[in-house]
Amino acid sequence: MFKKLNTFRVISFIAFAFMIFSILAAYQGYQSRSSFLENAEKTQGEIIELVKQRKAYRPKIRFKTKTGEIVTIEKGNFTTDTTKIPVGKKIDLLYFPPNPEDAQIDDFWAIWFIPIFFLISGIVPFVFLQLLRFILKPRSSQAS
Repeated sequence: MFKKLNTFRVISFIAFAFMIFSILAAYQGYQSRSSFLENAEKTQGEIIELVKQRKAYRPKIRFKTKTGEIVTIEKGNFTTDTTKIPVGKKIDLLYFPPNPEDAQIDDFWAIWFIPIFFLISGIVPFVFLQLLRFILKPRSSQAS
């Protein structure tokens, strides 16, 4: 029993450390995205080409900044279904004026996926271990 308890404590410690790392990464991602959104300009771009990369396609998007600069980027999800991202489709974008090449598609999941992923990946294993701890906790026997 003692050996099982020590093993469980080591695993719990590792899960706790992973949780802390994941939550810090999620917080940093949140701060980064929030800062970007505060300073970003909105514009609309157009898919001008689908670039084949192995067996999938990635959209090449062209947009104009507020200063009139024409910028072309490759952003967005890879897809094998080219009907989902047809050439000529208009897409809402966000860009940081000093660096418009780092534009992002204005979509909730495109912006917030990584912080949400880190948050969930840190909390779920820790909660699972706490539930396991509760289930495996030795019951104190009542004296008669």
